[in-house]
Amino acid sequence: MPNLAALHPEWTVKIRFTLWHGIPSHALRDISAMACIAAFRDRDGRHLLALETDAGTIRIWDPAARSLVGDGIRVSGEWIRSLAVMPTRERGDVLVVNVDTRPYPQQSESMPDEDASGEESSDTYDEREDDDSPFGDYRTNRWRSDKRSVIYFFHTDTGEPAYRALQEFSDLVWEIGVVPTPQMPVLITGGVDGRSQIWDPDSQRELGPPLKGHGSLMPGVGAVLLEDGTYAAASVREDGEVLLRDPLSGEKIARSFGRQTGRVVSVAFAPDGSWIAIGGERMVRIWDPRAGRPMGDPLRFVERSVCVVAPVHLPDEGFAVAVGLIDGRIQIWSADSGVMLGETEASNDGFGFDTREVQAICSLSSPGGPIVVASSKKRGVCVWSTANILGNLQQDRRSAVTAIAAVPVEAGEPLLACAYSSGLLELVDTATGAIVDDLDVSRGKAILSLTAGIRDGRSLMAVATDDEMSLLDTATHDVITRHALGSRIGHPQVMLTPDGNYVLAAVHTSLGVLDLGKEDRREVTLVSDLPYVIEAMAYVPTGGEGGVVAAIVADGTIHRFNSVTWDALKPLPSPRIDGPRVLCASTLTDGRHALITVDVEGTIRVLDPSTGTLLQRPYRSGCRTRTATAHSHDKRLLVALGGFDGTMLFVDVERGREAARVEGHLDSVANMTVLARTDTSLVVSGSADGSVLAWESPLRPREAFAEAIVAASGLGPAEPDSGVRC
Repeated sequence: MPNLAALHPEWTVKIRFTLWHGIPSHALRDISAMACIAAFRDRDGRHLLALETDAGTIRIWDPAARSLVGDGIRVSGEWIRSLAVMPTRERGDVLVVNVDTRPYPQQSESMPDEDASGEESSDTYDEREDDDSPFGDYRTNRWRSDKRSVIYFFHTDTGEPAYRALQEFSDLVWEIGVVPTPQMPVLITGGVDGRSQIWDPDSQRELGPPLKGHGSLMPGVGAVLLEDGTYAAASVREDGEVLLRDPLSGEKIARSFGRQTGRVVSVAFAPDGSWIAIGGERMVRIWDPRAGRPMGDPLRFVERSVCVVAPVHLPDEGFAVAVGLIDGRIQIWSADSGVMLGETEASNDGFGFDTREVQAICSLSSPGGPIVVASSKKRGVCVWSTANILGNLQQDRRSAVTAIAAVPVEAGEPLLACAYSSGLLELVDTATGAIVDDLDVSRGKAILSLTAGIRDGRSLMAVATDDEMSLLDTATHDVITRHALGSRIGHPQVMLTPDGNYVLAAVHTSLGVLDLGKEDRREVTLVSDLPYVIEAMAYVPTGGEGGVVAAIVADGTIHRFNSVTWDALKPLPSPRIDGPRVLCASTLTDGRHALITVDVEGTIRVLDPSTGTLLQRPYRSGCRTRTATAHSHDKRLLVALGGFDGTMLFVDVERGREAARVEGHLDSVANMTVLARTDTSLVVSGSADGSVLAWESPLRPREAFAEAIVAASGLGPAEPDSGVRC
């Protein structure tokens, strides 16, 4: 399980466990489109990323702190075509930046332009259309110009130049790579004129003559390891053939390998030079450069085209091949066995990348384990924990979280039930986050609501699809009874009363009840047909036998029913809130029971469940809220809000303050529940992005709270406030 706390040190609320299933851990929302990413390590030992964020600008991002570092590096007015990192003894890691001396054209032209003088420009346009190419015009349409490429070298610590700029090129440079040698690292470049050149960046000399004959599209250059343990400079022809050269003399090495049928779209070199992956549009073949032979069978992609291949770090310190596909998935494959190790969710789930949007894939180490970073023009930069992707396979797809609930058991800590749009229902150990069981009770239909409780020593769960409610034994998985809900209108909701005697079912405007005590005749009985759609239900204990079931409807009115006789009680007047509405129940510090309503604008109102009067001043959070839950933590009322943008907001209602606000999910928070463990209470949130996060309370213990009050009064030393104000 990835260390989410290490990935998110800025979070002020602690994570107990996570369920991710191949979705990003977070996104860099403030990073714009870019085509180039490079990983490096600074002198302080931090693993950082260099990102091309717009024309001529490079930003440095720290994944451990999840923040940008410094003001970045600006190459004024230039188009950055590729990045590389050159490790050196004296200067540390040096960032190599390949730029065109003119901006990349914003719009394709079929004829040469005229310059300001009225004469025809010397630029010519080489058009190589290929409708099947996943890169489209970006990779196949090129400008040839009298102006040439320039390669800059920058210190990664200071952003200052490390070497003089290199600009003695015969044409535009498309690819750059670094080859280690015992004397020094050298730079290999691949130009659009089909020439591969090797350079000493210190002396600015070209090492040997250029190697020609690669074709006009050179998909990759880099370093490979030979049989004698030395590195060779490798350049890849457009037909996939790998040509080798001595990195110091530039002399061509006799043998070559790698030729394949079909067009090459991307090439990946293992960081240790032990393999090279050559990606065609429907196939990726991994080669052993020492033997000059393929490593196993090719990786075939019959239904989805390949966009990008790249090396990625594995948790065991090894390397694997990442393949970015045209449907948005990023798959990780073993270079040795050719077995797929895991994949991310596809773009139709909202977190992959569409056709022609994948720009780059990169991997690096982090305190929470290795991570994978991918860029997209429209969605910016998304970050995955590698451990999150591994083991997540297509046949095990879960998709969006549709319902979650705490499942009490007869002895021990409660379990967590997670339902997904695929129809899968999982039971999770709330101490470790490990999945302990999978249940198939909905016959492939999405579970839209679920509830759980204890009756006669048995743990029971009730689940609802769009047209059916099922009651099952949690331990044996036996379905006790099924009932048709009779309507596909609206979103059904189910709730099991705490005494385990009744299951409430709300469908559209109808409220029904299933009496579990009538084992010989279990039927859903209509309690009431309310005037508006039922949006939420809550149970409030009364101190005597049974309690009160409250249901809030679309106009904001709260209807109440006796949970023993099911007689209707006097409705509570509308609190004048804007929908959608959330209703939950909890306890205040003084022991009074309360109903909590939350509207779409995040306004929290605490009401007397008997009269509907306000018990606290309304708290306006400003969070556009989709769901919420409340519970009493250390005798204080904590309300957690889940936003449409994925934000999690924790509010200490009785103090009228925000306890914590974090961007925990990448899509809207659809479901929330409270897990009451013996050691602590957890707030669990489920999102449309497929992730489930279990949060520990951000509130401090009562003793610290009392000390803070004393400090505020001036009677004692002040204690720092642990909350986050936004």
